[in-house]
Amino acid sequence: GYISIKKDSKLIGSNTLAYAKKKKLFGSIVYSEIFIRPGSQNLNLLLEHELGHSLGFGHKDILGHIMYPKYDMMGEKFTLP
Repeated sequence: GYISIKKDSKLIGSNTLAYAKKKKLFGSIVYSEIFIRPGSQNLNLLLEHELGHSLGFGHKDILGHIMYPKYDMMGEKFTLP
């Protein structure tokens, strides 16, 4: 499979900074596409968060966690479930 990263100009003016879509077949991820709003703040943080989704991780309700659902409250912490 593969993971692609693309800019999505349709996100300009929206509250969404980035999102990931993935295709699964028989429980395995075939590919994932990450879409980033052009001009987004911290690209490294957004990409790490969206790569987490691409690999199957969901949001975590832990302030400062990389998978926290709100950008301004996420951080670089990472813990496995």
